[in-house]
Amino acid sequence: MGFETNNEIHTDYPPHWHLIYRWPNHAGSPAPHIYLAPDGKMTENACYVDCAHGTHRDYSAGEWCPFVDPYGHDVCAIRINADGGMSITKPMSSIYTMSAYTPDVGVTIYKDDTLIGTIRTENDTDQGIFNVTWNSTGNLNFHGSYSETIEYNTLTGAILKIKR
Repeated sequence: MGFETNNEIHTDYPPHWHLIYRWPNHAGSPAPHIYLAPDGKMTENACYVDCAHGTHRDYSAGEWCPFVDPYGHDVCAIRINADGGMSITKPMSSIYTMSAYTPDVGVTIYKDDTLIGTIRTENDTDQGIFNVTWNSTGNLNFHGSYSETIEYNTLTGAILKIKR
């Protein structure tokens, strides 16, 4: 969303978003910063560790970034893909892959090699209105399509109202 890296409160540029696996008390939580190209495609991941200043690792496209719990056990892993999309998995599980966004389709989502649906979003960062539309293919029991509108504070990102 626009508040993530495009206002005076969040000053760590270039544009990126976070996918944080938050531990109790924050210290040690893996905090990936997913960087975006001007066309919106994801390019790389710089994973920092909360409360361990100066500690981070850069992950290139195609390289898995593991998330661990406070005891060091693998929880899941994310990967930026060469096409600008992203994949996520957990130990001994399927891989979910999101394509890079395109204006005509939005984002396509696959479970392993099977298309399960598309998601389109519209974000009015001036008004704080975010629309999400999910269209299921019906494959693999991912049935049903829906839309929702999320109203949020444009500076903090706090959700004010959700309408389905």
